[in-house]
Order: sequence, then structure tokens, then C-alpha cells
Amino acid sequence: MSKKRKRSVKELNLIDDFLFQEVLSDVENGPTVAKLILSVIMEQEIEHVILNTQNVVTTGDPDDHAIRLDVYIEERYGEQGEKKRVFDVEVQNESGSELLSKRSRYYQALIDSKYLPSGDNYGKVLPLWIIIITTKDLFGKNRQLYTFENRCIEEPGLSLEDGARRIFLNTEGTIEYREDLAKLLDYIVESQEKNAVNDTTKQLHSIVEKVRQKPELGVRYMKSWEREWRAKAEGKLEGRQEYNQLILQLSKDQRLEDIVKAASDTEYRDKLFIEYGIMSLEQ
Repeated sequence: MSKKRKRSVKELNLIDDFLFQEVLSDVENGPTVAKLILSVIMEQEIEHVILNTQNVVTTGDPDDHAIRLDVYIEERYGEQGEKKRVFDVEVQNESGSELLSKRSRYYQALIDSKYLPSGDNYGKVLPLWIIIITTKDLFGKNRQLYTFENRCIEEPGLSLEDGARRIFLNTEGTIEYREDLAKLLDYIVESQEKNAVNDTTKQLHSIVEKVRQKPELGVRYMKSWEREWRAKAEGKLEGRQEYNQLILQLSKDQRLEDIVKAASDTEYRDKLFIEYGIMSLEQ
């Protein structure tokens, strides 16, 4: 396992799951951020929104594969807010971008099941947009934005009109370039003051900085980073009794930093094996 440097909170960007979720889940400013981002992507004003972050959606069967959505947003619109549509917004760095298209298909199916309770007719299925922002051009066409919907193969102009669309935003794309979208994507990829260059990104940056300065954010980030590394380490070293024993001992001693370091540094892990009198993995 390659060694990964832990970045500081100030170095995190909105393209990183942790900061994206923290900003969108901020009680005071999260809805504003959602409206700013969606208004640019959708090229229309977004009205009242309700946010759900880090939401786990399942089929109800514990044996089925559950999904954890970054942020899904319900928009209420119309004269009296009587209409509703749903947006699932996901951010994805270069790492982990494989199979995003198939993953988005599964997301769509489970979100639809969530919004159609038993006994309701299919006419109540809500319009759904799954929006994935990624630093990788998944389709190799150099487009800034790819929009997919269900269409007839024999008659490409004939849409199924089922209300579902999947949008993939390529932060490096140049075809059908939109300057407002490019500035937003630049800021999401590198959420620093130098990229706060218009009204939207300046508002975003002001909110991002407020969230970054929260004292409890650093603690949550540390715990999140430790959980991520522990999960990766346990996945790679799964079933090896000595490693599991080491993690157990370190956990009992509340040596969280050593758990993280042991996952990425073989020599340091061996020192811990010696310290605890456990046989090395290499033996």
C-alpha cells in the first residue's frame, strides 16, 4: 500500500468527499451552496431546497447492496412549492472513477424506489437528476458536460421521457465550453481564494472558509481520515491474524495515529509488531 500524506483542512477542496459533505451539511449555509451549484449546472434559478447528506439508501433487504449518497437535494418549486424534483450530486477525484456509469445506474434505481412508496402509482415517480462531478473525462470526448437520458436506438429523436437524467461534469473538458460552469468547476477542484473570481465562486468561498474555521471540523476530519485508512488496510491485510491482533491492541491503547501509520508504512508496522511481541507479517 502506497503511503499517502494527510492533507490539512485548508488543503481540502470541494472535490473531496469530506469537505463537500461538510459544506453542504452546514445548517446555516448548506442550502445556499446547493442552490448556487445547481443554478449554474442547470442554467436556471433553483428555488427552495431540502438537503440530505451522507444518506444511506437500501432496498430494505440487508443482503442487497446499499449506497451512500454524497448529497441528494429535493427542490420544491411552483407557485406554492407544490412541485418536486430530486438531485443527487456526487464528487469524484481521479481515484475511484472506475465504473461510475454503472454506479450511477444503480443509484438511480434505488433513489426511485425510495420516492415511490408501496401502493403509489408510477405517475408519482419524481424527476431525477444524478450529477457526478469528476476530474477524469470518463468518455474521452473532451466535453465539459455529458447528459444522458433514455432514448430509442432506432429513433434517436424519440425520448422515453421518464424524467431521469444522468449528468457527468468533466472539470477539464473544453467542447461546448461554458465560462460560468468552468469557473464553478475550477473552484470545486481547487477551492482557494485565487479561484473565487465571480459572484458565485466568491459566495462559495466565503462559506467554505467559514466551515473550514469551525473548531470541530479538524476533529471530524482526523476521524474520517483514520477510518478511511483503517478500512483500506483491513481490506488489503484482511484475514491475517497478526495484523488484526495489532490493530486490536492499538485500538485498546487508543493509538489512533499509529493505526493510520501502520496501514501505510511497512517498516513502522514491523516496529509495532516487535513492540507488542507479535510475529511480523513477513515471517
